[in-house]
Amino acid sequence: MNKRMIFRLIRYGAACLAASALLWSWIFTFVTDAPPENKITLYADMRAFRWTELAIALEEDAPEGIRFIQVRPFAHALMDSGPLTRADLYVMTEAQAAERREWIGPPPGEEEREDPPRGILLYDPQTGEGCAESFLNYGERPGERWYLYFGRQSPHAGDRGGAAEETARRLTALP
Repeated sequence: MNKRMIFRLIRYGAACLAASALLWSWIFTFVTDAPPENKITLYADMRAFRWTELAIALEEDAPEGIRFIQVRPFAHALMDSGPLTRADLYVMTEAQAAERREWIGPPPGEEEREDPPRGILLYDPQTGEGCAESFLNYGERPGERWYLYFGRQSPHAGDRGGAAEETARRLTALP
């Protein structure tokens, strides 16, 4: 075999490997994801937290009709903010929520009166008490309160099924 043929085979092999990787990543995404109507999406504006474990804990007794609960850090949506703006739930501080007020809807059963709407208190630094502390990293912003907010465009909030509220209840009950 001459050098030209070896380089041609190497390029062909590399192209096949790249095509295979793309195909399998697409299949993996297709198999492990769910359409928005069967999925609850929660984003937390934290860098380091146990998001995979939190998703598993929330999925243990998922609301009816929900196949998948996806928990992600905000950084996960750097290239495409579309899914981030359409999330069901957000974990943020008041300051973070003020920056993203157009994404946040009122809590279930309330009219929109505040800007941004009121959230559910998850962690109070004055008392040191919070929920889901074994999963969320509240120490990332010491001295700030953390809240759970509902997404304005959530397909599961309020009269659209209530799965977001049920997931919020489960999150606030976690240790």
